[in-house]
Amino acid sequence: MPGMVMYMWKVISFMMEFIRFILLLLIFVYIIGTIETYMFGHLLGEQFHGTWYMNVSNFILGFILYRNHLQFKGWYASPKNKKLQPTTTYILLMISLMLMVVTFVLYK
Repeated sequence: MPGMVMYMWKVISFMMEFIRFILLLLIFVYIIGTIETYMFGHLLGEQFHGTWYMNVSNFILGFILYRNHLQFKGWYASPKNKKLQPTTTYILLMISLMLMVVTFVLYK
């Protein structure tokens, strides 16, 4: 019976962590997207609406933040939880930055 309890706790903690991940990602993308929309609107001098480039860029940034920092502060503890490799982090950051620049250039 104790083995079953431990298994159920792992499943429940994994589900809670997954819901936490989704909520944190949605909140992060919304807040950063609002800030970018406001900044781009002022830089361009006209009303600016977010694009899918911005959303993908913000999703990548949120993913990096979660994998390198926030996953270690959640409910699900596993020896498999590791930070992204520095090369992977750098590549993802460059892709995110390029998507931000593309958004600005296309709407300029």
